[in-house]
Amino acid sequence: MNRVRAFQLLVVLSTLLCIAWYFLPYLPVTYLPSDAQSLLQANGAGSFSLVQEPWFYNTAFAARLLAGIALFLFLPWARWLLLIVLSSDCISVLLAGVAVAAPIDQFVYVLMYLAEGAILALAYSEPLNQAFERKGTHQRAQ
Repeated sequence: MNRVRAFQLLVVLSTLLCIAWYFLPYLPVTYLPSDAQSLLQANGAGSFSLVQEPWFYNTAFAARLLAGIALFLFLPWARWLLLIVLSSDCISVLLAGVAVAAPIDQFVYVLMYLAEGAILALAYSEPLNQAFERKGTHQRAQ
């Protein structure tokens, strides 16, 4: 398997993990004991209200999906979009306050973050960087 196919497989995996992470709270898989359920009532305590808004998470989810599709197609702006999403996630962690999550939810989130970090590293590395630049140059020529 060459690097391009490995990169695309990693992008598909990351996008699937993103979809799973977004819908996990609605599935019965995310079991939390009763004491953790009571802690969820204080979820977000001490945070900025922006970080707890549903539109914030929905926008990040949509941007991740868009970046995943665009990265699969080697569109040059997709690298920047994923970098912006990951940077905003890092900043929001500092502002999010108390967060309680099911272990499976956290596990999927960490896997997603590891995959996205590897995607960014590969996207800016030399062999794949040329694929992104060729696609960008080809689009500008048209």
